[in-house]
Order: sequence, then structure tokens, then C-alpha cells
Amino acid sequence: MTITTLERMHSDASALTFLNVVKALQQKLVVDKAVVPRRRKLPRRFDDGAPGFCHDSVESFYRASYFEAIDLAISSICDQFDQPGYARYRKLEDLLLNACQG
Repeated sequence: MTITTLERMHSDASALTFLNVVKALQQKLVVDKAVVPRRRKLPRRFDDGAPGFCHDSVESFYRASYFEAIDLAISSICDQFDQPGYARYRKLEDLLLNACQG
């Protein structure tokens, strides 16, 4: 159920809604406007001459962070409950609940 809800939140519409709520709170709480972090120069040993990726707007920067957080939450939940020991405990719980119910 939680994973299904998080997967529904993994859309452009949900990200836009979330960003609009954050902007409204930002204005209400009188917080400074968000800015894109400055572009950092790579050390010479890592620089291959290709242009690096840089977000062009605050929305695109935080949209990427939003999707990363949702993906991390989904994978953490899946890792937690897809363990072999958890399946055994789940079967034991079902057995005890069935025994209690008759």
C-alpha cells in the first residue's frame, strides 16, 4: 500500500504540486528564495574537457531531488521487506493468527 502510494507520487504532476506547496510555504514563512547551487569546477585530473551537466532552473534541480527521494524511499521499503527472514516471520504470524481465530 505504501509503495503504491509512493509510485503514484512519482509523476511530474505530483512533483509540480509539491514544489508549488513548498513555494507557498516559502512565501508564508518569509524565507529567502531558493537558488540553484553554484557550479563547481572539477579538479584537473577528473576534467576530460566535456561540458558538465548543470540545472538551468531551481524547479529542475529540486524536481530531480524529489524523484531521487521517492526512489530511495521505495527501494528502502522493498529492501526491508524482501528479506528471506521476513517471509518466515510472516508465515509464522499468519499461522498464529489463524490458530487464534479458530
